[in-house]
Amino acid sequence: MTSAVLDANVLVSGVLALERSTTTLGRLMLALEALEFRLVISEMILSEVEKNVPRVLGSAVDGPNTLSDYLNFLRMVADVTEVTSVTPGIATHPEDDWILATAVLGEVEFLVTGDKQLLALNEYRGVKIITPRQFVEQYLS
Repeated sequence: MTSAVLDANVLVSGVLALERSTTTLGRLMLALEALEFRLVISEMILSEVEKNVPRVLGSAVDGPNTLSDYLNFLRMVADVTEVTSVTPGIATHPEDDWILATAVLGEVEFLVTGDKQLLALNEYRGVKIITPRQFVEQYLS
């Protein structure tokens, strides 16, 4: 089974796409819901999602229950990998080093992100770094 880390930016955008099966993120979220791939996340990623969903989506989130439900959904469908240390300076932002560490420690094939700096790496320690569109079109069918 294909395995991936979805960056927090993908998961934050994905909350709006849950009902839109025709969009790339909608297809990705449906595949996640159907367990078509193994998702690996870390507490740091969950924390970023929790912090950014209300800020980015504002009134589209119907109070704390929706956010709580979404975080619970992610915990149910994902393997949560413990990240205790990172190799600093690989990415341009320190928080991205945690994303890379999650992917490596979670032993996934792909890191799916919209972050241009991460995408510029192309690969890190055997983990291919690709866009949501690439992941959906090439690895989910």
